Amino acid sequence: MTQDAGLVVVADDDADSREMIAEGLEQLGYEVVMASDGAELIDRLAALNSDSGCCLVVTDLDMPRVGGLLALDVIAKRFPEAIVVVMTGWRDKIVHEEALARGAKVVLTKPFSLKELRQIAAQELGSPIA
Repeated sequence: MTQDAGLVVVADDDADSREMIAEGLEQLGYEVVMASDGAELIDRLAALNSDSGCCLVVTDLDMPRVGGLLALDVIAKRFPEAIVVVMTGWRDKIVHEEALARGAKVVLTKPFSLKELRQIAAQELGSPIA
């Protein structure tokens, strides 16, 4: 999987949150692919062939079918180049540590500012706008 500096996959079962995050990143020039749960997230990542790859995954922890922690395990095995940012409403430090141990680079506690996520994307991917 090669790194495409402007590609982000956003997974959240809350459609409003997912769309707000996607729009906020698209406004900066990133290409965003959305998923409504962990199973769809894994499908989306698999659909990205080795030529396009995935640079940044932004995923909620609490989702139906396949939750964020299980998705992290799959991403670590199948898509090790992906940089994962986890979003969660859980404030429990143990949950955050577990997400980090399973491969998340950053854990954001909801509610968080879109500015904070944009800064993380720019730091990890660079700016997609020349």
